[in-house]
Amino acid sequence: MKKLLILLTMMSLVLPVAMASEACIPQQNDYKVTCNSEFGCHVKIWYGSKYTVATSPTLVKEKYTWSLRWNPTFISHGSRLIAEWDMKNGDTEKVNWPAGYSLEMCAYVPTVIVNNVNSPEGLFETSGIGWNYYEHSCGYNGDYYYESNTDPTLKAKWTPIIEKAGYYDVYVHYCVHSARPTAVPYKVVYDGGDTTVTVDQTIDSTGTLGDFLPSGWFKLGTYEFTKGVTGYVELDTSSSGDTCADAVKLVGAV
Repeated sequence: MKKLLILLTMMSLVLPVAMASEACIPQQNDYKVTCNSEFGCHVKIWYGSKYTVATSPTLVKEKYTWSLRWNPTFISHGSRLIAEWDMKNGDTEKVNWPAGYSLEMCAYVPTVIVNNVNSPEGLFETSGIGWNYYEHSCGYNGDYYYESNTDPTLKAKWTPIIEKAGYYDVYVHYCVHSARPTAVPYKVVYDGGDTTVTVDQTIDSTGTLGDFLPSGWFKLGTYEFTKGVTGYVELDTSSSGDTCADAVKLVGAV
């Protein structure tokens, strides 16, 4: 009980920090937790009924050097976040928690979306003359670029700004139309190589036909990216039809 009081006193001195997107799973009370995500982990201890509670009689931590934060906000079912801290990939920490508490391990999931405009998340550029800007709800954020099958050498390029190196699932978004090509080549340049995936822009990511439909996020694959701006996704207009250039998304593969 004395260690629990010391821990709660320490947490009350630190302000909450904004969270990133996370994928969380509850943990068994086996006296340790391990981070298995290359993007790092976020550990949370809850009081209440968020998960089935543990049965250990004391809250014990091996050391008090973690960034612990107090958050008094109540969430659903009356549960409350009592403690949280960050861990690096591969780290294992001894941790135990008392009856009435539960613990979850959350893997950070970085997400980078590059639309058809430069932003803090990435750069967008087109090459050649013949791209047309169009506003419609089928595009990501309500707009996109297209070309009218006049020049097979046009290109569009999305360069994400990667803050954390690792493997990412790469997706593309476009406006579906029957006049689009059935095999738009998307070239993915990643750490160690490149690959080209063709996408049928006459159907959405679920295979549905239609005109002026949002495609949803179509997955090109999973690739490794280094920190910075060395990787990118690029399409060209070599496939017959009115190619659409809209948006690209990278989601940390956890």
